[in-house]
Amino acid sequence: MPTSCLAPNSYTSEDVVELHVHSGRAVTAAVLSSLAQLPSDSLRLAEPGEFTKRAFESGRIDLTEAEGIRDLIDAETESQRKLAIRATEVRVPSLMSCVHPK
Repeated sequence: MPTSCLAPNSYTSEDVVELHVHSGRAVTAAVLSSLAQLPSDSLRLAEPGEFTKRAFESGRIDLTEAEGIRDLIDAETESQRKLAIRATEVRVPSLMSCVHPK
């Protein structure tokens, strides 16, 4: 299912399209194969941490929030997860204001 979010309402303040697909290997491979047929300058896979980096560079989040997001991703325990949430819970949810199609 494709979703889009237009600037300035996206997490990064840029136009973004995301594809949500079932995680089966065959489905994922077929989607990536189809996308590979498009011109190479029209899309690419995001690098790890790229959206958070772009959000930070555009001023959407501050360094504390960016570090909190990294801590959340790396959290291995419930207490680590809760501590990381504290750094991100104020602004990050309000930055994701796109309306996705049903």
